Amino acid sequence: WTDEDLFKQPPPNEECPICMLPNPFRAADKTFQECCGKVLCNGCIYANQVENKRQLCPFCKTPPATSDGEFIEMLKKRVDADNAVAIYTLGGKYSAVSGGRGLPQNYNKAIELWLRAGELGYAPAYYNIGYVYYNGEGVERDDKKAKYYFELGAMGGDVIARHNLGIWEANAGNMKRAVKHWMISAAAGHDDS
Repeated sequence: WTDEDLFKQPPPNEECPICMLPNPFRAADKTFQECCGKVLCNGCIYANQVENKRQLCPFCKTPPATSDGEFIEMLKKRVDADNAVAIYTLGGKYSAVSGGRGLPQNYNKAIELWLRAGELGYAPAYYNIGYVYYNGEGVERDDKKAKYYFELGAMGGDVIARHNLGIWEANAGNMKRAVKHWMISAAAGHDDS
């Protein structure tokens, strides 16, 4: 790709389907609902818990999974429906230190799922692939692949991948390129940029 592709403004964050505000870029500030496949801001999750006290999904009113097996079953239904965030989430369960929600740790399966999620348009999946290659987690460390996937993530709108590319360019002495990356990620709300 060209610099024009790499440095164009990313697509806006998807909106929370309840409050219609853009979802935050940080994963810790939003929650994927495995029941309906929606990503909700944590503000709406919290407001629902305060108001209803029943812990139902604020969007579809489904009760939460009561076991790891039930959670995985609900998640796999969304995966089968090609929900990119569900595919990404399942990949994350396979990459967890001891596996997640009863699944065994399997980085090959995680990367396969993240590739699929990225191809379906979920940019954080590309960031995760870049991260495991950069750190050599479950795969051989490979800077070239790491940068490639960070670039795919950044072009898709992943703010953290964009920030990391800025660090990458700064470390290589390319300050103009670093600042371009950081300007884009700062505009998207990444305070460190």
